[in-house]
Amino acid sequence: MPRKAAITEISLRSLGLKRLAALVLESCDRDEVLEKKVRLMLAAKGGGDTLDAELDKRIKSLSGSRAFYDWRMAGDLVRTLDTIRSNIVGELGPKNPRAAAVRLWQLIDASHKIMERVDDSSGMTSSSLQGAVTDLGRILEKCGVDYAAALVERIHKSFLDNGYSIKDGLIQAASPALGGEGRAVLRSLFEQDLRLLDVMPKSPIDRSSEYEQQSRRSSATQGLMDIADAEGDVDAYLSAAERSPYAFARVNGAAKRLLTAKRPTEALVWLDRVPGDHGQWRDPTGEGLVGLKLTALDALGRKQDAQALRWQMFERYLWIFYLREYVKRLPDFEDDDVVRKAIKHALAYPNALEALMFLVDWPDLAAAAKLAAARKAEIEGRHYQVLNHAIDRLESKQPVAATILLRAKIDDVLARASSTQYVHAARDLARAAALASKVDEASAIPTHAAYFTDLKIKHARKTSFWPKVQDVGL
Repeated sequence: MPRKAAITEISLRSLGLKRLAALVLESCDRDEVLEKKVRLMLAAKGGGDTLDAELDKRIKSLSGSRAFYDWRMAGDLVRTLDTIRSNIVGELGPKNPRAAAVRLWQLIDASHKIMERVDDSSGMTSSSLQGAVTDLGRILEKCGVDYAAALVERIHKSFLDNGYSIKDGLIQAASPALGGEGRAVLRSLFEQDLRLLDVMPKSPIDRSSEYEQQSRRSSATQGLMDIADAEGDVDAYLSAAERSPYAFARVNGAAKRLLTAKRPTEALVWLDRVPGDHGQWRDPTGEGLVGLKLTALDALGRKQDAQALRWQMFERYLWIFYLREYVKRLPDFEDDDVVRKAIKHALAYPNALEALMFLVDWPDLAAAAKLAAARKAEIEGRHYQVLNHAIDRLESKQPVAATILLRAKIDDVLARASSTQYVHAARDLARAAALASKVDEASAIPTHAAYFTDLKIKHARKTSFWPKVQDVGL
């Protein structure tokens, strides 16, 4: 077979300008996003004013459109946004940075209306719009600060209207352009916001008004925290965080900054504000509050307290990360006893499925097999993703346990008469049949033949299931 021609920049050039132009023109008729991209490229060739006018038109069109972008179309919207941003920064910026700043502001201001009309489950749209905030910071530096007062007012107003959190990084991005004087003025505006909120009457009835006040207070304190970060002032950050209406949400940030500043005692004080049963302590990989507390304890030389916390996290949730970290710090020859204790604890853990996953991933496949046999009545087959993972691990070395889990899945599908899953149940049945020769007939579970016969009796009326079984060769 002849090799396919490679599509590269060099090979495309060989087609010649006329043929490439015809190809682009034809593609533009079918691809609206490409058409808009080409129009912007042509506008850039026409000079800064022409490009500026075209960008203005594109952003107004996005802001005023009523079209909704579902998850399948969101990629087209992101391509359009990225094209607009690249033309503002790469084409208009070098020619007229102030005009580029105006267009980036325009795009950022339109973000709320854009986000209202898109299924952004992938996060790509918000990421592109947040990129425009970063772009703005770079452009503002090029513009100079001779209009700093207007810039401060613009940032203040925009930051308080932060729907969809697009402007979260606005203050950090604009900080170099603001300079110390601009940041001081911005700080005073946020302080003024808080003073006004402090004297504002609270209505016990009007929930929407209360929510609006809380939201505004949160934005003002976040603004102060961002200014503190821009200036590397940990104490100013902490002072602002204390005034936040959402204190628990600020604990993580406060503790991180205190640990970076080598102030672990204060970090612990902040961390201890969160009650032990609060959801923020759910930290399976040590990247959240538990990890921060361990860092603080270790920095203070409180090794026993740190080890006790690691064991507590394992004992409570069977999180492997903490057991590994606990074992790693044990003296020589003590680890075997601790691991045996951990396995025993897992075998008796209230949630059989979570215990099974721990034993499979630790791994102790023999213990996992023991649990599957002893507690098979507690294992719900509908948790197919978890069970598939366990089956994959157990299949070769613990076929009886793998068979128990396969049967749990099959039984659940048939018990619920979930016809859309019959094809998967049939495949699981074939997989169990392949293990039949490895399953000891003297084991505690019925042979495959006996199980298959029982299925035929119990579920004889599920007529749409049995053809699926025949399709897999059983």
